[in-house]
Amino acid sequence: STQSTGGASEPMGLCGLETVCGRDVDTILRYKVNKQVLIRDARLGLLQYTLWVGVVVYVAVYQLAYDLKYLGTAAPTGNVRMSLLSPTRGNCSKDSAGARLLPENQCYDDLPDPTYLPYCCTECALNDTAADARGCNHSCTAARDARMGWPARPYTKFKCRPGDGLDALVRFESSALITTFANTRVQVQNASCLTNPSGCGKLWTWNESGSSSWFVPGIEQFSLVVDGSVQQEHLGISKAGLDMQGYLQLPGDHSTHDQLCSGFGASGKAFAPYSGTLCASPHALTEKTSSAPCCIQPNSTMIQNGRTGEWLKTNVDQFSLSTLLAAAGIDLEAVSFAGSGHSTRFEGVNLVLVIEYKNAWPWQGSKGNDVVSYQYKLKPQPHNPYQLEERIWNSYPANRTVLTRHGVYVDAQTAGLLSGFDFNTLLIQLTTSIALFKFAAVLVEILARFVMPLRAFYKHAIFETTPDFSPAEVINAMNRDELVDQAKRRRLPIPATLTDETNPDLIPLRYALLADGWEPDSAQSQPDTDSGHLITAVRKDDNEEPLLHPSNHGSGGGHDIVEVRTVGGHGA
Repeated sequence: STQSTGGASEPMGLCGLETVCGRDVDTILRYKVNKQVLIRDARLGLLQYTLWVGVVVYVAVYQLAYDLKYLGTAAPTGNVRMSLLSPTRGNCSKDSAGARLLPENQCYDDLPDPTYLPYCCTECALNDTAADARGCNHSCTAARDARMGWPARPYTKFKCRPGDGLDALVRFESSALITTFANTRVQVQNASCLTNPSGCGKLWTWNESGSSSWFVPGIEQFSLVVDGSVQQEHLGISKAGLDMQGYLQLPGDHSTHDQLCSGFGASGKAFAPYSGTLCASPHALTEKTSSAPCCIQPNSTMIQNGRTGEWLKTNVDQFSLSTLLAAAGIDLEAVSFAGSGHSTRFEGVNLVLVIEYKNAWPWQGSKGNDVVSYQYKLKPQPHNPYQLEERIWNSYPANRTVLTRHGVYVDAQTAGLLSGFDFNTLLIQLTTSIALFKFAAVLVEILARFVMPLRAFYKHAIFETTPDFSPAEVINAMNRDELVDQAKRRRLPIPATLTDETNPDLIPLRYALLADGWEPDSAQSQPDTDSGHLITAVRKDDNEEPLLHPSNHGSGGGHDIVEVRTVGGHGA
């Protein structure tokens, strides 16, 4: 291979190396590229460019800018700590000026009067010594219900025993049980089982005289404190609840949501979602609303600065249990499950509290570790009761009390997706866009070949038909000089691949001859064995007609010559 420089030819080569093992280095390291056909039709070109613009808009605008497909995502991990606060009287958190928290000795518990709670026994229990264990006398409770103007309650009533948050809450890792009903029964160990196990009936027997059952009055007014944190080690994200903003999502799929949004909207704590029903926002929500869907801003606990004494908000969320139950569509006074005969307050219920974290939003991209927000989503399991049994030793190992708790089991689950820039994800998205460009080209080609009015012409331009390779075996046996001679006779150009006489590439010339209609019978002069005439065949063009007639040249027994004339009158 050579290149021209100022009229002179110099070998191209590679770093001065022209051949490798006798072969041209440019031939060995040649670059292959597909040959394209340009169809001069503005309709096809406009269609292709329109599809390309559509691909660019889809990939760059929708998938990258809006849907953030260039970001790597990972599920967060987190932990949740929950506590329960009993209600207090009046505005206990601040004084009338709202400047400071009242001293602890001025914050009094706001305990409800059981007399005004329809599920509590009151005067009936005073005349019934067994009321602690099996509930109140129905005739007595019915009379009180009528006197109070309440509808008849179809479930058994029990005594109500006041308690605070520490009494009612049993805390687990990322979950908690809020007690609504409790029962204690005393068990005594059967001493005969120690000496005669085979003759023992039961190891433990119940002492019913020590049994007691009670509701926790006004549990709906207690407040659940939820303090969560989130981590994603791969993306370098770690946030505490103090540094994040969250809302309770009320999407409007339950009849109580409009009522809650209206109530919290009146106090300025219900906001329109950031988008659709999404409450996890990159900034604090400001647009107030009074209808569903809405985002409820939780109350916040406060801490006192140990140095200055100043009371500050902590951003640790606080919800009344009545709000959570209403948002989940749970009524503690409704029947628990078919066949129970008791209320949900008696049997208990499971409630999943999903904390969904987010740090990326359409058109804004990922905020990394700078901004992480979340939303609470409630998933109730209303017909799934919950109870927990605890063992309390009165006199080990012979006497114990079994405390059985029923209540609202809140299971906090960390969910959502956290995002960060990821080059591999971006590369995959760009590779997909290349496939879309190819699809657009294929679609235009299909239209050009099968739909467009000039499809026959387009198909002819797109496809190239090879010559008949039947004579290939014969033409492969011909040497360089024979091939060149045949090419000259047919007035074909000699390919540049024959310039290297030491190692010529004969394939292009052979292919050119086959494409020109070369046949083995036309490759040489063949004697006619019957007449002894010599017939010489020459090229016949599409506009030529061979005219054959014998003519004698010279004298005495010479050969007959076939003369071929073109239609235009030129002899050959």
